[in-house]
Amino acid sequence: MAVKSNNKIAIIWGGMFLIFCMLYVVGRLMFNSAAQNPDIKSEAVDTTPQQQAFSIELAGFVPIEIGMNSDAAELAIRNHFLAGAQEGSLPLFNSKTLADSVQFSATRENLPDDSVSAQQLLAIFEGDRLVNYGMRIKCYRGNNIENWQIELCP
Repeated sequence: MAVKSNNKIAIIWGGMFLIFCMLYVVGRLMFNSAAQNPDIKSEAVDTTPQQQAFSIELAGFVPIEIGMNSDAAELAIRNHFLAGAQEGSLPLFNSKTLADSVQFSATRENLPDDSVSAQQLLAIFEGDRLVNYGMRIKCYRGNNIENWQIELCP
């Protein structure tokens, strides 16, 4: 009787070990495929965008303003970029701490628009205040469809 009980315990432990191994392998496969898939991005395309390459006028429709509290500004940016987001155009958020400031960027690509294909907003915070921000875009048509720009799309 004790042998049957030990066999059951061994079978249970063996089954649990097998389940753990399967979960581990599935997790590794998912991680590796996400790391190798170019459609799944883990960081912004341009992690250190230059401030002068952005236009505050293009960002006029984002509900933020200079002097705004950093938490409120970041939340407003996130909400704006998430509003109306669709499969394939989900925003990517990135934050980089510099010596005296924090750069926060929001990027959305594959937009369902006839002219603008991508948007990227850069917000610069010093302390707990927004000190500068701007937007740049990519176009579906025109002479400059590969690069970020601050001119309106044709």
